Amino acid sequence: SIKAVIQANITQPWDALFLSFDASPLAAASLSQVHRAVLRQGAVDVVLKVQRPDIATKIDRDLSILESIAERMHQRLPEMRTYELPRLVELIKKSLERELDFSREARYVEIARSHMQGLEGIHVPRAYMRLSTPQLLVMEFVDGQNLRTMDRNDLDDPAALARNGLAATVKQLFEVGFFHADPHPGNLLISNGNTINLLDWGMVGRLTPRDRHEVIDLITAIVEKDSRGLVDI
Repeated sequence: SIKAVIQANITQPWDALFLSFDASPLAAASLSQVHRAVLRQGAVDVVLKVQRPDIATKIDRDLSILESIAERMHQRLPEMRTYELPRLVELIKKSLERELDFSREARYVEIARSHMQGLEGIHVPRAYMRLSTPQLLVMEFVDGQNLRTMDRNDLDDPAALARNGLAATVKQLFEVGFFHADPHPGNLLISNGNTINLLDWGMVGRLTPRDRHEVIDLITAIVEKDSRGLVDI
């Protein structure tokens, strides 16, 4: 059970760590599900992102099947070789292995928080590093509305929210080169009508300084309608 996974990943007795735990998940996905809880120390509201039992074994089995299929297609279908399917499966495998390590995600969260400090209307909920493990991520609870389902009329100033979101994107992509790689609406929580909370940092991307300059050159070429420069970049 999910509670058994949590118990296996904490070093303290359950009652010594939690004042309460909601067995009904706030959200559920293929790799994990999220539960609300209250830490005994400080009576702090948190969420527990808990890895599904045996999910790593299931993924490993499925990837082995996918590797076999990709290798056979690569060998037997010459027209598929240009897609390098075995290499594609290898990249998927590496990405999933990183995503399954919640202690890595906790580090990503703290990196993102350090970069986002001072940005108006942007919040990255903190991770409790000392309580997080590869199978359990303990994070600050944020009371907000899901961008996918909320009513636009609940927003104080939609245009300002969009500008703040764009500023956060520019900061991540062009200033620091460390960005949220899965920013779908389900990972954006709006609180107080005007704050964007960036959730789920399991997948991140990185851009080198050279990458960032080339992307800026690319955008400049598009804006200036410089087709030759666009092709060169």
